[in-house]
Amino acid sequence: MFPRLASARMADGAFTPDIDNLDARDIDVATNGLRRLRPELSAGTPVWGWQKAALLILPLAAIVALALAPEQAIFALTAVLVLPFFCVVALRTAALWYAATNALYSEIPSGPRDNAPTRDLPRYSVLVPVFDEADVVPDLIEALTAIDYPSEKLEILIILESVDRKTRAAMAKAVLPDHIKAIVVPDGQPRTKPRALNFALSRTTGELVVVYDAEDVPEPDQLRKAASELASHPDVACLQARLNVLNDRETWLTRQFAIEYTALFDCLLPTFERLGLPVPLGGTSNHFRRAALDGAGGWDPFNVTEDADLGIRLARQSQAVRVLASTTWEEAPGTFNSWLKQRTRWLKGWMQTNRASN
Repeated sequence: MFPRLASARMADGAFTPDIDNLDARDIDVATNGLRRLRPELSAGTPVWGWQKAALLILPLAAIVALALAPEQAIFALTAVLVLPFFCVVALRTAALWYAATNALYSEIPSGPRDNAPTRDLPRYSVLVPVFDEADVVPDLIEALTAIDYPSEKLEILIILESVDRKTRAAMAKAVLPDHIKAIVVPDGQPRTKPRALNFALSRTTGELVVVYDAEDVPEPDQLRKAASELASHPDVACLQARLNVLNDRETWLTRQFAIEYTALFDCLLPTFERLGLPVPLGGTSNHFRRAALDGAGGWDPFNVTEDADLGIRLARQSQAVRVLASTTWEEAPGTFNSWLKQRTRWLKGWMQTNRASN
């Protein structure tokens, strides 16, 4: 779906792009590829006709049922509401059981590829979308240069939006190693992280692809661990590394984030994996086989939780997702307003994903 281009195109005019020199097909495919290929799986169409009809009919049916048989209707409604909560409780109970019996992770031993010669390692592409984050550029470069992977087998693409002049200016001042390059995404709608990722994906040359956010600090050997795990399990399409927060002691809210992330990535997601359930990916530290990513149609530019959506689409294709015993550290929102914006976006994206999955 996403043709590979010569890496030389990435560096040419990275900070002063000329739209005439960019392949218009790339940005069109990045925006509309999934919607054209599998429109029923894209959030580009907000609501299908039958879903609109259901949203209209179900409330009317509930009102009629309450009028004709109120006791039975209340019982049925309660049962419908209890069922999802029961499933949540059952999953969390299973996660607690596995955690108590130390059965969540079979820690990855040091395999032959962890310390494999450079010639035996697969080529890795690291995608880092950045928007309105000029202040973190120095820390970002430091975290990326700390990655323990042979530079001749590694390409790191920092993805900038053409309208983000401050971050582009900060990147222009940075001194980048040869294997780290910046590319600029032409402006357009929707201006989203998944659209930027799709555009950058067409410029990658790696067999394996990982996504990091601008504030991420992955454990230095994470790529080596992921390459080893994927080599040992050819049936696995994607690995989700564990996430946790650096600033857990900053505020009460960041402490809650630390608890939530520990429960989700150390307990719940491994439980989903063990039970053979779809694993909703986090928005960062997703290690993909390039072929599997292409086969799934890439990211949906119209879904604001493109990570969870992609995890569900991989599950629909019977593609295995595992949790990688390696941690990426990031900063949690420290204020109520930033938390509210994040959670509102997540809830919207989960509803979009549920709509496309039905």
